[in-house]
Amino acid sequence: MPAPFPVAPQTNFINEIYSKKLLARFKEATILEQVTNTDYQGEISGSGSQVTIRHTPKVTNSIYTGTITYAKPTLEDNTILKIDRARMWSILEDDIEQHQRSVKEFIAEATKDAAENLAIDIEKEVFAAVYADAGYQFNAGTANSALAVTKNDVVDLLVDVNVKFSELNIPTENRFIVLPAWACGMIRKSDLKDASITGDTSGVIRTGRIGIVDGLTIYSSNCLKDGDGGIHAIAGIKQAVSFASQFVNNENGRLETSFATYYRGLKVYGFKTVRPECLIDVLIKKV
Repeated sequence: MPAPFPVAPQTNFINEIYSKKLLARFKEATILEQVTNTDYQGEISGSGSQVTIRHTPKVTNSIYTGTITYAKPTLEDNTILKIDRARMWSILEDDIEQHQRSVKEFIAEATKDAAENLAIDIEKEVFAAVYADAGYQFNAGTANSALAVTKNDVVDLLVDVNVKFSELNIPTENRFIVLPAWACGMIRKSDLKDASITGDTSGVIRTGRIGIVDGLTIYSSNCLKDGDGGIHAIAGIKQAVSFASQFVNNENGRLETSFATYYRGLKVYGFKTVRPECLIDVLIKKV
């Protein structure tokens, strides 16, 4: 009788450890959590849940004339952030292939790729939706007309966007703009030069953060919406868009129909533009 085919034992897939690794890799892959408000992330219990965002009461003032009248603070309607979206990844590892494979960290590398692809696809989904919620569009002068940008005027664009924020009475803290890679390249070629804009010697590729110009933090992303004759770059403050996500399930098991192990994960998420007046759609094109 021939000897049985030697099969390497399966390595246990520890959900908690892999969940943490997936979450870390998700954050590294994109800039989404750097330009959105994620304060409600810990309140997710699963797909189909929702988070109630309570708005700050509005308090008016008046000129003092010797008498005092009292007004009751008014509460705006609460905003509901629905966690109504989900994405999954799933792979299988054949026992024979596992034995013959020379790559020891095959599953670890596969889950790393899964996390990165999840992050990229979710960021594209968010940016493709929220630009249309913006309270103001910065363009060539007419609706949906892209503004041509060159290295000679790209810095002027950044300053003009920041001035518009000030005109709209948007808080100066946490102002940002997300630009396509080619626009960030133009900034580096501009008269400011790289050393004058970054102020950050670490992690441009890792974080997507290019630097600060005129108080505006610049991020680079390949996930912006391409349409209307240009790219919909997004400027705003972190409080404009709320985003929440969570890996709710990462598991493995043996397949019944073959000698293989499956690995799969589920991530739920939701996003909502809660302060559209703090968001600017910057429609630009390369010339």
